[in-house]
Amino acid sequence: MLISKIQLFSLMGLKRFRSGRYVIRVFSFLLTLMFVLFVGSQSFGSPPKLTETEILWDTYGVPHIYAKDNQSAFQSFGWAQMQSHGNLLLQLYGQARGRAAEYWGDEYLESDNSDLAPGNMNVNSMTKC
Repeated sequence: MLISKIQLFSLMGLKRFRSGRYVIRVFSFLLTLMFVLFVGSQSFGSPPKLTETEILWDTYGVPHIYAKDNQSAFQSFGWAQMQSHGNLLLQLYGQARGRAAEYWGDEYLESDNSDLAPGNMNVNSMTKC
């Protein structure tokens, strides 16, 4: 018994391969996937590519930065700080904005209340007036 290609495709559930919309969807998906992979392959966490800038790390984890000018030295220093202490810097930014409890839980609520109050006074003491 001979089975035609159309019957084979329908038996395997591949009938939708024949429609033009499916081909367009697959093509657009693949194109989007290639774009995402291309953008993702670009290194956003790479050190600054400024001329004559070099970061050397010693055995204690201290960055030694050699740069041609101040701007490239400070940019390299900021990059080195984020590489070494990124979590700490983000936590300090959240606390400084008074939103640490929103990001990391209720244990930072007292810190946020004191940061958001004018004059760094406790919020509860100000609302009693």
